[in-house]
Amino acid sequence: MIAANAEAAPNLVAVHFGNKEGLWLACVESLAQVLAPKIGALVALAQHSEADLRDRLKLAIGMTAAYYDQNPDLRGFIARGSLESPPKAELIAERLLKPLFQAARPLIQQGIDSGMIPIADAAMVFVILNAALGQPDRMASALAILSSQQPEPDVSARIGDALAQLLLQPERADDRKP
Repeated sequence: MIAANAEAAPNLVAVHFGNKEGLWLACVESLAQVLAPKIGALVALAQHSEADLRDRLKLAIGMTAAYYDQNPDLRGFIARGSLESPPKAELIAERLLKPLFQAARPLIQQGIDSGMIPIADAAMVFVILNAALGQPDRMASALAILSSQQPEPDVSARIGDALAQLLLQPERADDRKP
């Protein structure tokens, strides 16, 4: 089926990947390479302390929403893969989930430490964000059923905006810059 969808000879899958597991491993490695610049961008956001923290957090949420929107075939791959039996779950955790979290954690922690994010566990914030943003197709369907005011286009960006509003405490007057 994979070879047919790729319009390739079936034996090419075996030649290049050995078997379905080899193909799956190649997919994980390919995804890790695709994520590398995104991970670098998260690290840079955390280190860019001269920029406003709220703006950096909103940007990180927006980047995550855009990533999931631009990669619809990958939606839920990490979440589904982490439910697999070992060694698949362990490989996804080590190659994808943990590097993403390690990159995002400092920025999330800055938000927690500043009081801007009311949830004290950076891992919980990370999971909530990715669970909501990683399923925009399902969210769009639910919004279409529940609200006539929620058109389907740009649902990822709108979910990201809603998450920022939910997770980031309102700016207090005494916190504003002079």
